[in-house]
Amino acid sequence: MRFSEWYYLLVAAFINSMFQYFWIKFFKSFTIQKTSLMVMIFISSFGISWGLDVIQRAYDISSYFNILRISLGCWLMFSVASSAKHYLLNGLTPKTFLRDFTGELIGYFLMGSTIYLLT
Repeated sequence: MRFSEWYYLLVAAFINSMFQYFWIKFFKSFTIQKTSLMVMIFISSFGISWGLDVIQRAYDISSYFNILRISLGCWLMFSVASSAKHYLLNGLTPKTFLRDFTGELIGYFLMGSTIYLLT
């Protein structure tokens, strides 16, 4: 597989990583001090962008609206559904959950849009 066939996954992961960095800094008031955390954000973003790309290719998505629907569905199915229980178990508020996962939703939309535009 040539680099030109998957470089957009790195671009999407990078864009989301930068967005997540600023979201965490400004909306969660948390400073990322360790490089390992930024690396993990990038690896996670790459995994999500790869998953979005697999679904986009499998269903031959041909419109921007459809990739946004796929991004929303993946966000609901994977991020929200699997994390909601952890927020409740750890005693975090719905406001905290909403703040955290609004940033995730925007990130999914950014990655889906990047994949759509570059493929």
